[in-house]
Amino acid sequence: PSGEALTVTPPSWRHDVTREVDLIEEVARLRGFDRLPDALQGARPGTVPDHPLFTTYRRVRDALVAEGLLEVRPLPFTSGRVAGRDALEEDLVRVINPLGDDEPFLRRSVLETLSRRAEYNLNRMQGDVRLFEVGTVFQAQGQALPREEQRVGVLVMGRRRPVHFTEPQPPAFDEWDAQALAARLGAVAFPGAAIA
Repeated sequence: PSGEALTVTPPSWRHDVTREVDLIEEVARLRGFDRLPDALQGARPGTVPDHPLFTTYRRVRDALVAEGLLEVRPLPFTSGRVAGRDALEEDLVRVINPLGDDEPFLRRSVLETLSRRAEYNLNRMQGDVRLFEVGTVFQAQGQALPREEQRVGVLVMGRRRPVHFTEPQPPAFDEWDAQALAARLGAVAFPGAAIA
């Protein structure tokens, strides 16, 4: 050994120990996997701060999860139909090699994919839905590359709380709930800003 570096030669019969990670696995096995922590640490080494958009996303996500919503992460593709009618082709961004022929465009709004989640749940007689998405939307710009923007969408419908023997008919979500969620999102996304 020189300083903190080790030169290791595995035994000749151990053909499976060829890389650094193989040696780490052997040390962990000999020391005992039960001595390793069960969870990964939330911090990573480095001095570069996270991008402001990422920290805002994390705050928004944590706040919406704390409100009892579930996050969805669908693919950003759409059929180009909005409310039963076809959108104008020049307003959409067509993918050169789409995953499927039924969804050849990039979405313009996160509500396009959230509405499909609502339709999916309603078709299965599930009317109590609490979903949100933080995702990218794409705006066509003629021949130039499309403009990408991060958006947040929230979908709440049905009963505000699960049925309980103390409350067999919980109240339904209403516009005041939506307004409270919007105010909460604004306060979390833009801390210190005056939100009306």
